Amino acid sequence: AALFSPGGAVTFRPHLRRRVQTFIRGTERISGVPSLASANTALLDSVTKNVALELPAALPDGLYAYADSALGLETALGDAMAAMPSRDFERLLHPIFEEDEFTLIAAGGVLGVLAAWGQMAGAGEWCVRAWHALSE
Repeated sequence: AALFSPGGAVTFRPHLRRRVQTFIRGTERISGVPSLASANTALLDSVTKNVALELPAALPDGLYAYADSALGLETALGDAMAAMPSRDFERLLHPIFEEDEFTLIAAGGVLGVLAAWGQMAGAGEWCVRAWHALSE
């Protein structure tokens, strides 16, 4: 997932391109027929792009979980985030919440109104019971 995201693609795509080029050169040696892709940069880029688009669907379902566990990503990221100063951690999370800021404010407002209404309804009922108790 991370390898195919826009951020991961910047790092992953050059490696994938080299592997595609190596594969194409290998098939040229086996077949004895030169391929246009090994000499044509635009064609090689196009083939690499198509492989990158198809690769996530071709990978086994458990591969991501295996890679995460083998690389210890969860632990490494958790340790790195725990070691961050609070200001840096806030800057890391701020863009996530900024994207949904209006939704979060609206949901908070609705929940606040519901909580206040519930408190008023409960207090009103308590006042009525107290009034009846006093008037008896």
